[in-house]
Amino acid sequence: MFFYRVTDKDSVAAFEPGQGFIAGNTSSRVTLDPLIQDDAIELVEYIQRHLNWKNRYPTPFISAYLDFDTAKTEALRRVNDGKKSVVLWKICLDEDDDLEWATIYDLKRELGFWIQDNAFHNAKYEALFVRKIPRDYVVGGERYTNRQGNGFRTGLEFKSKAIIVMAVEKKQKKERKMEVGDKPSSTLGFIFVA
Repeated sequence: MFFYRVTDKDSVAAFEPGQGFIAGNTSSRVTLDPLIQDDAIELVEYIQRHLNWKNRYPTPFISAYLDFDTAKTEALRRVNDGKKSVVLWKICLDEDDDLEWATIYDLKRELGFWIQDNAFHNAKYEALFVRKIPRDYVVGGERYTNRQGNGFRTGLEFKSKAIIVMAVEKKQKKERKMEVGDKPSSTLGFIFVA
């Protein structure tokens, strides 16, 4: 099963090389399967904070999308809003993986909370992971940038080679390998991280 996470320079749960994604609040004891009412109330408060785009308090959640097109639209929206270092990450889970996650809609159905209008569309495809998505589950990322190439200049820094599986140049796809530090001429590339 694939998930897609969009980050930018200002994301709280950014990708940490060697670690993966770590939520802004890792000390909370919240779980997506609360056993008592107080825990359910706390969970709903954290979810509503997380879904509030104006919230600046870290939550124990990391958002990801179940739908690539929705994630890509979000990445492009961030680029158009002037965000820097926008990356669409690909995360792969097997059925037997033990990460704690649930979709917003499943949580809404179970807990009965309200989703704000401005978060409603994205929430349809959104999943929440609790505290961490380890590096082993992150299989790659696409860096998005505007036509001037802003954001590609720094590149992703990894000690090993990065393989660009797909580069888009003049709407034609081709495969090519690059060393870390090479500067692609396209505005979109799929970068596998080793």
